[in-house]
Amino acid sequence: MNVLYRVMVIAAICLCAVNTEVRAESEHPFSALYVFGDSLSDPGNAFAITGDTANPPFDPIPSAAYGVGGHHFSNGRTWVEVMAQRMGLNQGAKPAFRDPAFGNYAFAGARAMTVTSPGFDTQVQMYLGVHGCVPQPDALYVVQFGGNDLRDALDAAAMGQDPAPILGNAIMAIVQNIGILAACGAEHFLIANAPNLGAAPAVAPEFKTLVARMSFQFNQILAGTLAAYFPSGLNFYDLDMFGFVTAASAMPEGFGFTNGTTPCLTFGVTNGAFCKERDAYLFWDAIHPTKTAHRLLGEIALGALPDSR
Repeated sequence: MNVLYRVMVIAAICLCAVNTEVRAESEHPFSALYVFGDSLSDPGNAFAITGDTANPPFDPIPSAAYGVGGHHFSNGRTWVEVMAQRMGLNQGAKPAFRDPAFGNYAFAGARAMTVTSPGFDTQVQMYLGVHGCVPQPDALYVVQFGGNDLRDALDAAAMGQDPAPILGNAIMAIVQNIGILAACGAEHFLIANAPNLGAAPAVAPEFKTLVARMSFQFNQILAGTLAAYFPSGLNFYDLDMFGFVTAASAMPEGFGFTNGTTPCLTFGVTNGAFCKERDAYLFWDAIHPTKTAHRLLGEIALGALPDSR
């Protein structure tokens, strides 16, 4: 049994023991919420800019948000919206590209550095353009990147190129932009690590082990780099997306799913594109989770935050 597999098994066992019971009200010390990320946290920013929606026949990886999901890259709300509602900080999870009064800058397709979609660097500059470099020490800043950077790294590896520079640059971009926010007075960060891309239906079987290893190593190096650059003065809370996806795909029944490996959607057809029991699936399309999976992630994220009681 190799090291990566042992880690996955441990993560699965631990996460199956997580108590995701819904609490009536979340007690927390935060006054505001700001979100930076990609399609896993996008509440409608991509739709606000493009106006495009994905409709049947669907592609495995969509280029637009789903109309059926309320302009999300899923069939419902993202994990961060679930978390925000329970915290009473709904405005912080709404799309800032639609209204600058809202606090969610996450944009589908984003990398840590801007390539095509607004990356972490662009999202931070948008935040500063609205709020300025004004200390908000009681605000919670959500940072969720890595999935699209890993896809780029996998593409490079598949072409015989070295994926390490792509992932290294992504990690440094995350660290640098957290540093910018910290220099402006941010103190509390919820860091969502990259999901296990090897579990995604979009990844061909011959690449699953490779990209699972890259996902795990990316997360380990990111965590170590954050600890080295910010040894004190900041509070980091961790959302283990990697562990959740690994566990839920390997043992779906432990999370209330019956299917943890194939998408709810059927691709390339107009009729019959949707599965009958959408809440029973971990994956909505070939890379994004269902709203049920997002709800569970939102509960896990809440459990990672400090309780003010």
